[in-house]
Amino acid sequence: MGRTHVCCQKEAQNTLPSQLCAVYEYGGLVSQVIKKSKYNPKRFALLRLLSAEAAKMASKLGFDFAGFTVVPIPISRAREKERGFNQAEFIAKAVAKEFGLAVDTSILTRIRDTNKQFGLHKDERAQNMTGAFGVSKSGGGRFLLVDDVCTTGSTLITASSALYQAGAQDVRCFTLSRKI
Repeated sequence: MGRTHVCCQKEAQNTLPSQLCAVYEYGGLVSQVIKKSKYNPKRFALLRLLSAEAAKMASKLGFDFAGFTVVPIPISRAREKERGFNQAEFIAKAVAKEFGLAVDTSILTRIRDTNKQFGLHKDERAQNMTGAFGVSKSGGGRFLLVDDVCTTGSTLITASSALYQAGAQDVRCFTLSRKI
């Protein structure tokens, strides 16, 4: 959990998120809950509980997202139809509730379907995500991107870059877990 180093942020010219809050390490019970909820929609109640606890923990740790709009990472229409839901939206709602923020699912859009990131190496993940996101509303704003897992950060970096190109003032990220 932390902030992007000031020098790195300047060098990246507003493409990197300024902060990542990943509450849990990806493994054990956390990874089981995430996997089971993604691939067995009947089990997403556990994801709701995990999300609520993660949001409470982030608050207790002193994370402050005041003034941010919560934006879940969008999944492809085909994947959402297959699963019946977007797991990032469940997490986003829990985070928004804990911090008293609004959720907006219309800001960031998936403009290109991508292969699943699972099993891809860092360079392959970055290439896979290139051009995947668009922004439907331009202008400034402060956004909190939400996803379930951060492995290499490719998804979050690509989405952050799209938001910054559309005029975002600040982009931070919240994930349930980070693969170490």
